[in-house]
Amino acid sequence: MDLRTIAFALMLSASPFTVLAGEGHDAGYAWAAENDIDDVAYCNTPSPSFNEGCEEYVEEIATSRSDADDDDE
Repeated sequence: MDLRTIAFALMLSASPFTVLAGEGHDAGYAWAAENDIDDVAYCNTPSPSFNEGCEEYVEEIATSRSDADDDDE
């Protein structure tokens, strides 16, 4: 686990508020996009919804790269 993931996990666990439905997912997706995450191993935090958003981004990137590779052939 890298330092970015650890820092974010600590931030989530120390948060005094409850994340509303959908916010964690959106935050995970945005975080993965902003940090160019390309491996679901980095989507491991205490927040299941954050992880799902992060994983969705990684899967979309993998699919788009695969499609681009297919176009090159």
